[in-house]
Amino acid sequence: DPGPITFAAVTVSSVTITWGDTNNPGTVYSVEASTSTNTNYGVLYQGISVTSLDHKGLNVDTTYYYRVRAQKAQGGWTSYNAESSTRTKANIPGAITFSVVGTSSVTVNLAQTNQTWTTYDLEASTTVSNAYGVVWTGIGTSATHSLNSDTTYYYRLRAKNLDGEYSNYNAAQS
Repeated sequence: DPGPITFAAVTVSSVTITWGDTNNPGTVYSVEASTSTNTNYGVLYQGISVTSLDHKGLNVDTTYYYRVRAQKAQGGWTSYNAESSTRTKANIPGAITFSVVGTSSVTVNLAQTNQTWTTYDLEASTTVSNAYGVVWTGIGTSATHSLNSDTTYYYRLRAKNLDGEYSNYNAAQS
C-alpha cells in the first residue's frame, strides 16, 4: 500500500501532493481527488514511479480530499491509503470602495474575490503606515464603520479561509 499523504506548496489554486513509496520500482500509482470526503473521487493521475504530484486549477478556499493506491505486480490494486485533505488558501481581497459616506459613518464595499463563505477582517487606522485595528469581521460584501469627524481613515482588508489561514492584506485605501 502507498504511504501516508502529505501536502506542500498549498496556494489559492494548487497543491503539491506527496505519498510514501512503499512499493517496488516501476509501481503504477493511481491518485484520486474529490471535494467531498469519502465520495465522488475522480482519477487525477495514474502512472509509474511518481510519488509527488501538482494538482492545479483548484478553487480558492475549498477543501480537497485525496487517496492513493498502487497496482500489484500480479495485477489488481492495493487498498487505498488513508484519505487526507487540505484546503486551498483565500485570495488577497480586491480593492475596496466607499459609499454612503457620512459625518459619523462610512460603508466600505468589499470586492468579492473568494467563496461566499470566506471571512474578511477589515482594519482601519488614522495613519497610513501603522496602528491598524480590526473594525469589522464577517462574511459579505460591505461593512459600516463609525467615524470621528474631521479625521482621515485608511482601510485595509484580508481574507481568512475556513481553516483560519489569512491571506495577505490588500493595498490600504482612504
